[in-house]
Amino acid sequence: MSISVEIDTSSVEKYVKELNDNLVRYIPYIIYALAILVAGNSKEYTVPVRTGRLQESIRVERKGEMTYDVVAGGIEIRGKLVNYALYVEQGTRHFAGRFYMHSALQNVMVNFDAIVDEILEGGTPADEYEAEVSVIT
Repeated sequence: MSISVEIDTSSVEKYVKELNDNLVRYIPYIIYALAILVAGNSKEYTVPVRTGRLQESIRVERKGEMTYDVVAGGIEIRGKLVNYALYVEQGTRHFAGRFYMHSALQNVMVNFDAIVDEILEGGTPADEYEAEVSVIT
């Protein structure tokens, strides 16, 4: 069983038409950078680590031009199926949820304005995690 966080751009798309052409070209990279930052933040700071398999299973899956899923679990890592991502995130009747994906998303979104400003100024805030995060297209 896996868990994913979908970064939905439908609420942003209505504003795209109002933006000038120079800014519009940055939107796909902004969305990509947010997905990489959420995955990287989760891997580095928020996911609980016992064997490291859950941490290794966190990845970004491209679903469309401006749609990415940040996914944990649902794949085999070092010979074992990581099928417990959702249970660790949300908890069970036996233990409380760790909310590692939710926490990573919150950590990134708190800095949303700074991330966008850095991209518009020519920076690449996702570079820190790009080498560590698998992106599946």
